[in-house]
Amino acid sequence: MTIAYASTPITDRIMRLSDGSDVCTYLVVGDKRALLVDTGYGFRGLRSYVESLLQGKPYDVVITHGHVDHAAGAAEFDTAYMHPADLELNVRHTTIEFRRAMLSTTSAELIADISDDAFVPTRSDFLPLEDRQTFNLGDLTVCLFHVPGHTQGMMVPVVLEERVALFGDACGVGTLIVFEEASTVTEYRESLLAFKQHEGLWDRVLRQHGTCESPKSILSTNIELCSLIMACEDDAFPAEFAGMKTLMAKAVDPVSRARIDGGEGNIMYIEEKIR
Repeated sequence: MTIAYASTPITDRIMRLSDGSDVCTYLVVGDKRALLVDTGYGFRGLRSYVESLLQGKPYDVVITHGHVDHAAGAAEFDTAYMHPADLELNVRHTTIEFRRAMLSTTSAELIADISDDAFVPTRSDFLPLEDRQTFNLGDLTVCLFHVPGHTQGMMVPVVLEERVALFGDACGVGTLIVFEEASTVTEYRESLLAFKQHEGLWDRVLRQHGTCESPKSILSTNIELCSLIMACEDDAFPAEFAGMKTLMAKAVDPVSRARIDGGEGNIMYIEEKIR
């Protein structure tokens, strides 16, 4: 089976790339250079697809965080950037075994007939990313903000001229604050508050799962939810993720996973991660 890549224009200069799995990546194209944001589960062919879109234009690759569904394809490219805090996480998450295990729960049909050779190897050598590092693409500038919470190296790219923030997994409809690499909810709130100081830079919020877009208010909503969790005033709705018993700040429909109250934004957490 061959992975079928596809692209969807989000703006004239931002494309959403998909490979049939549960996660997307983004390609930001300036008049001089381009920037690929994340590399998915690491199926071969992403590089050739990206380069077919760019037609010879030079580009860089940034990884928003070290989780399997964002970092695993980095080895297909000559160089890639990642925050140093997620380097160890990346090595653990991007083994072929781990990729197959995660895909079996999210995209089982996609990998049913795929051999291990269809995956690129794990990458361990990254160029460092730091808070507010910028990439000049000519007529576009992408500034990356360090927003630890979901992982310690979590980065959020903001395409300044397009006024678009690629929140990815940093803040969304079910932000995971459950694994060992996550901050506490208390720390996560502080991180979001610091990031909120820059919200005048964007009008549009893109994510990398589900609907892949949320209203700008989702940042304030998740800050509010952190406060409710810390005060034990949230719904503490029982849920499960990857075999773990977890809680959701707001109750959700068990099938659609949408908030029962119709709101946008949620946090999945465990009690040990509140403080």
